[in-house]
Amino acid sequence: MNDFIAINFKTAMYARSGDISIGLVKFRNYQLIETFYSFIRLLKLYIRPDFSDIHGLTVI
Repeated sequence: MNDFIAINFKTAMYARSGDISIGLVKFRNYQLIETFYSFIRLLKLYIRPDFSDIHGLTVI
C-alpha cells in the first residue's frame, strides 16, 4: 500500500514566528483522499513583499 501525506508550509518572513499557512493532502494508493488548508495567526501581521511574490499571500 502506498499511503502518504504531503505538506505545504508557507512563511511570511525569515523569523521562526513567520508561519502563515499550512496545507496537507492525504493519498492512498496514489489517489487523493483528503485535503486540509489553514491560515496560522501571526503575532505580527506582516508579510515580506518578496515572500508575497513567491506564494501570493498578502495582508489586507
